[in-house]
Amino acid sequence: MIVDPLEEYPIRDYPQGAVRLDLNESPIPPPRRVLEEMARELERVNRYPEARLILEARRALAEYSGVDPGMVALTGGGDYGILTLLALFKGRWDRIIVPAYTYSMTPHLARALGIRVESIPMVEGEWWGIDEDRLFEEARRGGAIFIDVPNNPTGSRLLSTRRLVELAEEARGPVVVDEAYYDFDGESVASYTGSHPNLVSLRTMSKAFSLAGMRIGYIIAEESVARTLRAVAPFPVSRPGLAAIKVLAGDPVHVRSLVGMVAGERRRLKDAMQEMGLRVYNSRTNFLLVDTPIERPYRVLEELGIYVKRTPIRETMMRVTVGAPQDNDALLRALAKVLG
Repeated sequence: MIVDPLEEYPIRDYPQGAVRLDLNESPIPPPRRVLEEMARELERVNRYPEARLILEARRALAEYSGVDPGMVALTGGGDYGILTLLALFKGRWDRIIVPAYTYSMTPHLARALGIRVESIPMVEGEWWGIDEDRLFEEARRGGAIFIDVPNNPTGSRLLSTRRLVELAEEARGPVVVDEAYYDFDGESVASYTGSHPNLVSLRTMSKAFSLAGMRIGYIIAEESVARTLRAVAPFPVSRPGLAAIKVLAGDPVHVRSLVGMVAGERRRLKDAMQEMGLRVYNSRTNFLLVDTPIERPYRVLEELGIYVKRTPIRETMMRVTVGAPQDNDALLRALAKVLG
């Protein structure tokens, strides 16, 4: 065999009427005006995007993020951003350092590239934390740090922005902060990347921008780093995707509206599940980590047409996306039935 075998990511089909609360997607599509701009570019997909289209998208994201356009590199979704960074780091760093519970694709992609993965213990609580002493100790030894803040699957900020900057200052290698849920959290290291060349912000438009199916991500980094990232992927996003970026990031009314809706529904879901006797951890994302008295609750709920995510922490736990109100109601009805 010319490559080492890897386990495929489990992509599923959903039956008619299923409630999808397993992938942290947006429960609503992007606005009509976005779809119309994307449709216009569909007529031109026989051509690669012009420089103007790419620069307009980068400028919109830069303005949204409060950085210079030269610090922005587009990626084909957050996963390809991770893969690109790992590939660029591989020649200099033989290991990555991650939280014990983290976005599953990060260690998966690292192992695919033959990079060693080392995990830092986490601390359970209403707000999950991480062993900061161990993390800083490993950072000083060297290696590339990939840390998702807020964390998936716990929903918590493992480190404050100040501590992340301090981590970059003490680390011998790069510090990549996966900010996939930045739009719900509102705190970011982006403004510090220009003065800290080893600090990188990795983001996605799959969550608050309602573009999961378009596979769009972006990286914010010091200009020379961002330039290198652009050099290895000159056409990272499709023409329709670039049009969607320009509209949504240039006028983020949709994002603010979705974030507000999610915050309200998250509180409602958490309160209702706690009243049922479930342990619901605090979250700054569009999902909740829930511990139940049920073994494999994700399988039990699937039988009722509700799809939630299994977690690697305990078999009694599930990660629940905050969906549209009617989907959240369906989940609560199913839980009431299961819990008797």
